[in-house]
Amino acid sequence: MMLTIFFRRYAFPAVVLAVCLVPVMISVQTGFCAETMSVDEVLTTDPGGTATTVFEPGDDMRVKVDFSVDGRMTAVFLWGEISATNFQETLPAEYAFLPAGSYTTTWDVSIPANASGTATARISFVGIIDAISTREATFSITEATPDEPPVAVGSETCKLCHADIAEDLQDSLHVFIDCENCHGPGSNHVGSPSKDNIIVDTSAELCGRCHTRGDSQNRVEAEDGLIKHNQQFDELLTGGKAAFKCVRCHNPHVSVQNNPQDAIIIDCTTCHTETINQFHIAAGVDCIDCHMPLAVKKQTSTGAGDNLKGDTRAHLYSVDTAAEPAAMFFQEDGKTYTNGFLTLNFTCLGCHDGSFGRAHDFDWAVQAATLIHAD
Repeated sequence: MMLTIFFRRYAFPAVVLAVCLVPVMISVQTGFCAETMSVDEVLTTDPGGTATTVFEPGDDMRVKVDFSVDGRMTAVFLWGEISATNFQETLPAEYAFLPAGSYTTTWDVSIPANASGTATARISFVGIIDAISTREATFSITEATPDEPPVAVGSETCKLCHADIAEDLQDSLHVFIDCENCHGPGSNHVGSPSKDNIIVDTSAELCGRCHTRGDSQNRVEAEDGLIKHNQQFDELLTGGKAAFKCVRCHNPHVSVQNNPQDAIIIDCTTCHTETINQFHIAAGVDCIDCHMPLAVKKQTSTGAGDNLKGDTRAHLYSVDTAAEPAAMFFQEDGKTYTNGFLTLNFTCLGCHDGSFGRAHDFDWAVQAATLIHAD
């Protein structure tokens, strides 16, 4: 039978000497047989109890002692110390009155951050009339061997475990981007899959490595009255949503064009409680039709003047209902840039051009814009 005993701990050796000597006299006077104890094993373990002989500076460790008591009820005493370079620890004395049997006791210790070398855990023990005995366990304190820097393994390797993501990517332009461009070299992750050894960067800056034209001031370039494509990150920073993360709304592995129901992971109404009037609801108008209008040209554009429309949605979001169309742009360094807002020629007249809605002019749009969110 193996029992774990919770001892009383006191300063040593004064208590031990006092208790040891008295029982010896009693034993001699009454003629009782000698009662003894013995330590079967001294072990060093991690805090969970797994035996180990190699630790790192700063680790928590445990000293474990298995011992036996022979004969009748006897007083048992154990105490000890640990010594190594820059590491001296006194293990407080423990005592208990125990019947015959097998027992275990432990001490928990923290290894100093500057400790090193070979260490010794030395445990002393004594029964009622036994001579003091000592057992030892040695262990090493070494700096951890740095992990090998990870190396690229290629997207085909990633697909072996992440087949579902690989399938989603087939309909996305991101299919041409190697997984490790975003997630970093994957060799360590492949060897021991864990979220701790692979990069999962949810910042807008990661997306911004590609979704930008590289302007050092994050200015949004425009040309011929439309925003130039592939500047979503710059638009985000200048359009009032600088604190946004792209992945707050987008699943980066799914195509918005081909699978929008899975690509957009939250709806605008998740954060915004405003509603639009019944006329626009009946017409099927959505939030993005006004706040992310087709003000960007990737390949083609339609219309002219106040009814100009691109083929890609803007990421500026904010609408200035009083600004003239020309106020959306400014000139600097010989180029045209977009201010951080949209004007009503995109948010209203993109539809009210006679094709999707009744044709109106800009002055009408200024008056009508105040009614959009009215009940």
